[in-house]
Amino acid sequence: AQAEPRACGGRPRRHQDRPPVTPRVVSTLPAVRRARFAPLSLPLVLVVLGGAAGCAGRFVPPVGPPIPEPAATTAWDGLSAACRDVAALRAELRVSGEIDGRRFPSLTTGMAVEADRLAVVATYSARPIFNLAGASDEVTLLDHQERRVVTGPAAAIVEALVGVPVDPGRLLALVTGCVSRDPAPVAGARIDRLLRVDLADAVVYLAQADGGWRLRAAAFDDVIVEYRRVEHGWPRELEMRRGGRVRLRLRMVEWERNPILPAALFKLTVPASYIHTPLEAIGDERLIDASSNRVAVVPEG
Repeated sequence: AQAEPRACGGRPRRHQDRPPVTPRVVSTLPAVRRARFAPLSLPLVLVVLGGAAGCAGRFVPPVGPPIPEPAATTAWDGLSAACRDVAALRAELRVSGEIDGRRFPSLTTGMAVEADRLAVVATYSARPIFNLAGASDEVTLLDHQERRVVTGPAAAIVEALVGVPVDPGRLLALVTGCVSRDPAPVAGARIDRLLRVDLADAVVYLAQADGGWRLRAAAFDDVIVEYRRVEHGWPRELEMRRGGRVRLRLRMVEWERNPILPAALFKLTVPASYIHTPLEAIGDERLIDASSNRVAVVPEG
C-alpha cells in the first residue's frame, strides 16, 4: 500500500508506485545511489484524492474574458499550502518527450533539488547519458556520450539539454505543484469553467474536481505546464511544452520531501579525458539530440 503524503511539518515519507530499481550508473552522486534513485535528464509536476487521475485532452489556455473572482486566490492558497513547506526534494523520474517532432525514449532520471542547487543523473537502458550538479549560477554537466564537460547557469544548461530554461528553484516549484518560487497569489479570475490565478512570475489554472479545485495547468514565459496526474494533492505526472518544438513529460516514480542533502551531492569530479566545451560553442545543438541516434531516437509514427 502506498504511504500517505507527510503532514505539514511531519516526518517526510517516501512514495513509490513500483519497487525501486538500481540501474548501473557511473555517478559521483553517492547519496542518490544509496537512496536507490536512478538519475534525470531534464531538465525537469493536480490534486485528486483517493486515487490517480489524468487530464483528458491537451490543455489550451482559455481566451475568454476574465471575470474577477476572489474565490480563485482562496482556492490557490489551499492547494499550494503543502508545497510551500517543501525546501528540498530527492526523486526518481521517467523523462521522455519530443524535440522538433522526433521523440526521445524514456530516460531514467535521479534528481536532488533545492531552491538554488541541483544534482541530476540520467541513464538510458543502464547506459550513462549525463550527470549535472551545481548551483543556480553555475552547474557542471558531464556529457558521457561525447565525453565533454560544459559549465554555465543552470537554466541555460537545462535549455541546452531539452529546450526549456528551468533553474533549480523553478524545477522544485513545478514538481511539487507550487509552480513559482513565490506562489503567493496576486489576482484571481474566472474564465469559462476555469479559475485563473496570477502569481508574480507565472499563471496557474484551476479546474473543478471531486467537489473542489485542482491544479490543471500553469504558464510562465513561453512555457505551458500541464498537470496530467495528481495523487493526494501532489503532482505525479506533468507535461511541459514550449511552442510547437518541445514537449517534455515527467513522471514521478519515487520521491522524498525535505531530505537532508549533503553539499557533496552537488559537486562533480571531472574525468581527465573529458574535453571542456564552452556553452556558447554548442549554439542551438541539443545535448540530448533528438535528431541523431545518440539516445536512440524514435521517429514519429
